Amino acid sequence: MRPSVGRTGSCHDSAVAESFFASLKDEMCHLGSFATRAEARVAVVDYVEG
Repeated sequence: MRPSVGRTGSCHDSAVAESFFASLKDEMCHLGSFATRAEARVAVVDYVEG
């Protein structure tokens, strides 16, 4: 594994990924819970591609 390329204490090295997952979580929470992992996977793929 390769460590993060940002310097120690840099808040910008993972900001894009953190922003994406925060948006994904916010968008998916209003859908409620999923019965299966497959159903959740389809919803996430639809979110990413749509």
